[in-house]
Amino acid sequence: MSVAAVCAGFVHFAKSDNTPAAQIENKVYAARKETADNESITMTLSVGSRVLTVNGKEQNIDEQGTVPIVENGRTLLPVRAIIEAVGGSVEWNSEEKASAITYNNDTVKLVIDSKTAYRNGEEKELDAAPIKPDR
Repeated sequence: MSVAAVCAGFVHFAKSDNTPAAQIENKVYAARKETADNESITMTLSVGSRVLTVNGKEQNIDEQGTVPIVENGRTLLPVRAIIEAVGGSVEWNSEEKASAITYNNDTVKLVIDSKTAYRNGEEKELDAAPIKPDR
């Protein structure tokens, strides 16, 4: 199960010339993240595309065909693919309709259709709720 959510704050999405992602005409989103061991990970995703590129290698986002989408002015990205690409993990709880995302020393709980997230147990308000990608 994948969850799509706004990932602002996890990584900065921008073109290499620092143009904000919202201004990129072809809606290609790129992220660069330094890992704990100072390794650089670069990812690109495109709205409507089932392909994620990690350090220049293309892969499908997932087996279900999940794609990044724009909904109500927010770009929703497939969290599982992004988190796993940088070495984190995602656990799905179907009863709660929630994902527990673990990366480094942080755990974030996202609940489908809820703007409330929990980072290390602390409540945070999102400006867009996570959705099920098969919607």
